[in-house]
Amino acid sequence: MGTDVPDVPRGVRLFVAVYPSPAALDHVSAFAAGLDLGPRPAPRASLHLTLAFLGEVPPDPALAAVEATAAATGPFDLRLAGGGSFAGRDSTVLWAGLAAPVLDGPAATLRRELDRYGVGYDERPFRAHLTLGRVSGPVDAPLAALAGYAGPVSTIDRLALVSSLPGPDVAYRDVASWPLR
Repeated sequence: MGTDVPDVPRGVRLFVAVYPSPAALDHVSAFAAGLDLGPRPAPRASLHLTLAFLGEVPPDPALAAVEATAAATGPFDLRLAGGGSFAGRDSTVLWAGLAAPVLDGPAATLRRELDRYGVGYDERPFRAHLTLGRVSGPVDAPLAALAGYAGPVSTIDRLALVSSLPGPDVAYRDVASWPLR
């Protein structure tokens, strides 16, 4: 595998993600700071693009599926651009989108590998997005601003299996990552 893998305790949820470059994350973070997202902006350290949410699954087959996906996927460029929202029970999630659907192919490859290794995942249709924060008030002004957002180009060259501890302050940690070939 790509790295030594620490034990993943029970109750930890897993997902597969890619990270835009630090320059792209700095750019979108600075932009989001001007949107007045209220008390729940996404911390800069948690910004990522999810390819698949796995939930609480055995880590070994998940690791194998992600490693196989990384081996079948070469590096690619993406640009964060535009955005939208998902309505929730208590708040609305605001997110940045992509200028082109460059994650559709890697996400489809990942789902095939997850199926091949018998790893369950959230089967909702894939929609590439980078969560900027949760807003409990009106979202018209931030959404209008997001419509014109365009960040710098970012080269994606790694795929990560990430753990998520649920709670009021969600904590993410890379369990393992692999270079895209």
